[in-house]
Amino acid sequence: TLVVFTTDHGRRHEMPFRGGKSDMYEGGLRTPCVARWPGVIEAGSESDAMTSAMDWFPTFADIARESLPENLHIDGKSLMPLFNGEDFHGHHTLFWELRGKRAVRRDNYKWVLEFRGDWRVPPDTSGALYNLEFDPAELVDVSDEEPELHAELRNAWDTWFRDMAATPERGPFSKAYYDLMGYGDGSYRLDNP
Repeated sequence: TLVVFTTDHGRRHEMPFRGGKSDMYEGGLRTPCVARWPGVIEAGSESDAMTSAMDWFPTFADIARESLPENLHIDGKSLMPLFNGEDFHGHHTLFWELRGKRAVRRDNYKWVLEFRGDWRVPPDTSGALYNLEFDPAELVDVSDEEPELHAELRNAWDTWFRDMAATPERGPFSKAYYDLMGYGDGSYRLDNP
C-alpha cells in the first residue's frame, strides 16, 4: 500500500522561507511530502527533485497501469521513476497563479509578482526575480543583474496563463474559471487592473 502525506500550500512561518499560505513565495508554495511504499520506495530515501501535487494523478494512473486520454492535457509527471530509483529530475519549470498573484520557478530561479491588498493586480506587473540557490528566503531581487531571464520568466508566465485559460480540458482551470475571477477580457495578461 502506498501512503502519502502532503499538503496543497505552505504554512505560515515556514523558516527559512518567506511567506505562507496564499503567497507566491517559497513559504507559501514549498510543502513537505512523505511517501511510504514498502518494497517499492527505499526506506529513508530522499529527493530534492522539483515535483508538484499535480504529479500524483499521473502517478496513480501509472500505478494502476491505466493510460490517460490523449486529448487530456496533463501537466504532472508520474513519480514512478523516482520511486524505482531511476533517473528522475522532476520539473524544469513550474507555474502558479492565485487571484492575480503569479510565480514561475525554473530550476533555481523564480519570478514572483506578489502583492497585498484587495486582490487587484497592481499597475506594475514587472515582479521580482530571485536566485533560490543563494537566496532561499527570497529577499534579494536580482532582476537588474539578470534582465533577460527576468523578462523570459515573466513572458513564460503570460504564455502559460493564456494556454491555461484557453484549454477547456484542464478541469477547474478553464476559461470559465478565469472569467469568474474577472480575467475574462480575452488577453489574460492581467496587466491592466
